[in-house]
Amino acid sequence: IGNKVFDIGCGNCWLKKMLPKETHYIGLDAFVKGDDIINDTIEDFETLKSKVDTSFIFAALDGMRDLNKAFLNIKNVTSKNVVILTGINIEPDIYHTHLITEEFLDAQMEGWKKTTRVQVHPKIIFLEYTK
Repeated sequence: IGNKVFDIGCGNCWLKKMLPKETHYIGLDAFVKGDDIINDTIEDFETLKSKVDTSFIFAALDGMRDLNKAFLNIKNVTSKNVVILTGINIEPDIYHTHLITEEFLDAQMEGWKKTTRVQVHPKIIFLEYTK
């Protein structure tokens, strides 16, 4: 995962607890505030001072307003890996803002290689894209 990670939609920063202590962790969340968290959305987020090695997006795509802009910003701040855990093929409802398909994710990550694919559940997928 590298030395510097970006946790997009980090919530209570549970991912940070799983990482080696020497990993530089940056959390981003629109709703949660804390010392290790940038209070913003990925769509509105300008940039980091330097790129991160890996960006994680766990169960956060459903609530984003503009997925195209979100993915542009994710790819702009990430140098090596983008790791996604998300629901797929779920019609929009009160909990899911967008219809997300694996084909949509692959198109958003054009130019990156899909290196991991795990079907966690018929409606949940874990993907890793590597530059």
